[in-house]
Amino acid sequence: MIFLFAIWFCYSDLNAQESKADLRWYNPITDGAFLISGQGWNNDQLANPFDRLPAKAQRTVRPGVWNLSRNSSGVCIEFYTDAAQIEVRYQVEGRLYMYHMAATGVSGVDLYAFDDLMNPIWCRSKYAFQDTIRFQYSNLEGIPTVKNRLRHYRLYLPLYNTVKWLEIGLNQHARVVGVDKSASKPIVVYGTSKTQGACVSRPGLAWTSVLQRAIDKPIINLGFSDNGRIESELIDLVEEIDADLYVVDCMGNMLNEVNFPDTIIEQRIRNAYRKLREAHAETPILFTQHPGLADEIYNVEEKRRVDRVNNVLERVVHDLENEGASRVYMLTKSALGICQECTVDGTHPTDYGMRNYATGYEGIIRTIFEEIGDTYLKPKS
Repeated sequence: MIFLFAIWFCYSDLNAQESKADLRWYNPITDGAFLISGQGWNNDQLANPFDRLPAKAQRTVRPGVWNLSRNSSGVCIEFYTDAAQIEVRYQVEGRLYMYHMAATGVSGVDLYAFDDLMNPIWCRSKYAFQDTIRFQYSNLEGIPTVKNRLRHYRLYLPLYNTVKWLEIGLNQHARVVGVDKSASKPIVVYGTSKTQGACVSRPGLAWTSVLQRAIDKPIINLGFSDNGRIESELIDLVEEIDADLYVVDCMGNMLNEVNFPDTIIEQRIRNAYRKLREAHAETPILFTQHPGLADEIYNVEEKRRVDRVNNVLERVVHDLENEGASRVYMLTKSALGICQECTVDGTHPTDYGMRNYATGYEGIIRTIFEEIGDTYLKPKS
């Protein structure tokens, strides 16, 4: 009852605000003033405009992967405007929230502005979760302008839901100008639920999004909850994307010793390296260890399971290096900073845990690109 009252109160407040504003509504899919970013394929290759895999993938990947690929994790809408108020309205296909993850993270959107040095400014919202979800951003005049007295915005889309349609409302006479597509090649991350965003409170706090803002580089999120298994069909898709770095962070979904014995894990790691290296001779490839579980300090069996997959990964990466593999790296468990107070349920990071995760990635990615010496990253703050 309290939850429903809170939604009603917020919704009533939005209605009152809307009556004061005369908004013009835009469809970011068809209006060229909006850039859709965070996808590895062009819109004409997609079954739906906010999908994360191309339409052809439905014929090759498992149904579980395909269904999750329709969730818009990591997909963003970028634009310049001088609007004093921005409102977003949209509908989703799935349930609004999960027991261990808030509706604002599962189904919400998240707006950031950027100054001329690409320093992020989070924008507070009023929101209402109804049949049509609405997020309203007001009092934006105080945000610094960066281009012809316009402000640069990035809207992060829902992490764990599929957007059916979406519109952006701006003040009637506000200007809106397109953002140029980044000339920088992306980082592609293939992973599990942690990569997809479980269980942050809002989309902009998923570790890939935190990292994206920290280094000012496009990141393509191919995280699939409980379905990151280093499958050949997914590697075939990943290699289609011309990237500056490939990240494979799948150990979290390979703990089951029956389904994923040491030999299968090794085979899949080697296959991923071989396929990516054949397609991209010089691009660095980063494999990531399991970050650990919060109850490891007293649960001996859980620690053994994590240690097993991490030991296999470490051995295979070292073997590859000894066999002459080039530009292959490993991010260690200790660098990821998962602790007892960093998760919702012992596995999935909170906002705090996600920031630690992003910090671990930022460190090794800066090291990799400094070693290569040909990729610009935003200076460390």
